[in-house]
Amino acid sequence: MPDTPQHHDVLIVGGGNAGISLAARLLRDGAPDVAVVESRPVHRYRPLLNYVGGGEATMASLSRPADRVVPEGCTALRDEVVAVDPSGPSVETRSGRRLTGTTLVVCPGLDEDWDATPGLREAYASGWAASTFDDDTAAGVWPALRGVRSGRVVFTVPPEPAPCGATALKPLFMACDHWRRVGVLPYVDVSGGALRKQVAVLAPNLLAARTGGPMAHYDGYTVMPITTARRRLMLVEVDRDGRPRPSVPFPDLTVPRAVTWWVDRYALPQVYWRRILRGRV
Repeated sequence: MPDTPQHHDVLIVGGGNAGISLAARLLRDGAPDVAVVESRPVHRYRPLLNYVGGGEATMASLSRPADRVVPEGCTALRDEVVAVDPSGPSVETRSGRRLTGTTLVVCPGLDEDWDATPGLREAYASGWAASTFDDDTAAGVWPALRGVRSGRVVFTVPPEPAPCGATALKPLFMACDHWRRVGVLPYVDVSGGALRKQVAVLAPNLLAARTGGPMAHYDGYTVMPITTARRRLMLVEVDRDGRPRPSVPFPDLTVPRAVTWWVDRYALPQVYWRRILRGRV
C-alpha cells in the first residue's frame, strides 16, 4: 500500500523571495498550516548580484542559510519537487515523497538553459563569459571588467522570463564609470522589485478564493533600479504596459542620485531580510 501523502493547508513550491515572503504574509494573516518546499541550502538577496558584478558587494553579503529565513510557524521541507499535479493538488519530490495541499502555490524560480544559445556553455567554462544572473559566475564579473584596458566588451540584457532584465545595465554603467576614472574608457568599445506588491495582492486573494470574497487586482507594476555610475542610481517604475507608475509624487526617481543608490545598496537589503521575508511589507 502506498505511503500516506503529507498534507498541508497551503503548500508552496519554492523558498526564494516569493515563497518565503508569501508564507510569512499568509501566517500573519491567520493561515493555520503553511509549508515551503525548497532544495537549496542558501537563500540569496538576488538584487545585490548586480552589485557583485560591479565590485560593490560580495556573495557573502547577500547570502543567508535557508533555514534562517523560514518564518516562525512555517514547515520547511528540504527537498526538490520533480512533478506537479494541479488537479490534486499534489507534488512529487526527488526523494519519493508525495505532498498534498488544500491550496498549492508554485514559485520555484528559474534554471539556466545553457544549451539554448550555441556555444554559451563553452564560453562560460573558458572564462569568456560571466553573468550577474548566475550565482556561480557573478563573483567573476568584476575582476574581469576591472582588468580591461582596451578592446571590446559586450553586455547583454536578458529577455523575459529573466527577472528585472534591465538591471543588467548596472555592471555596464559601473564598469564604464571605472574605466572613465582610470582613463581607459576611450580605448574600450562597449556594446550593448515588484514582488512586494505582488505578495500584497496574492496573499489575500488565496484566502478570498476559499470564502468567495472579492479578488484584488495586480496591474503589473515593476521597478527597475539602474546604477548609472559608481555612486548614482535611478529608479524606473512602470505598469504592465510600460506606463510610468511612480510610487511617490516627488522627487523624480528617474533622475540619478547618490541617495537613491545608497537606499538600493544598503537600505533595501535590510528591508528585505527584516520585513519583506517576514510578511510585514
